[in-house]
Amino acid sequence: MRNNGGKTRRPTSLVEAFDLDEANALKAHRRPRKQMEELMGTNRSTYARWVSDCEMPAGRLLQFSVLCGSANVIEYRLLLAES
Repeated sequence: MRNNGGKTRRPTSLVEAFDLDEANALKAHRRPRKQMEELMGTNRSTYARWVSDCEMPAGRLLQFSVLCGSANVIEYRLLLAES
């Protein structure tokens, strides 16, 4: 996502990273939450818990990022690991 200045917006929290990725999935790829659940092969409650608790299994993060078309969650977690 881009802000008014044309610069890429970076998340300041893991919650914001999940929100930005889901927003990009909806805006750029027209994938609402229901379609994301189906494409990831999970039920509604599991997917909602992963996103709301910010505790998606590591094996599903790459799939989530590819489907969203952005990698804010992965990048944010890497930044946390480096510090």
